[in-house]
Amino acid sequence: MLFNKPLIVLAGPTYFNELDKYKRAKVIFPEHPCKWRPCNLRTGVDNCGCMGDINYVKIYEKIKTNV
Repeated sequence: MLFNKPLIVLAGPTYFNELDKYKRAKVIFPEHPCKWRPCNLRTGVDNCGCMGDINYVKIYEKIKTNV
């Protein structure tokens, strides 16, 4: 964001509202987020695992359209 570059964010259990202010940010959410979202769990501590539910095709498509 500091260098005004495109940014792709994988948002799982936590979403940072500051991203809404950056117009070049594209956010990808899990296909089936956990029911506690946003749970704000620290990595490795009772991890809900919703990050594993992000489709890699969506990531590829966002990269392809952001270049």
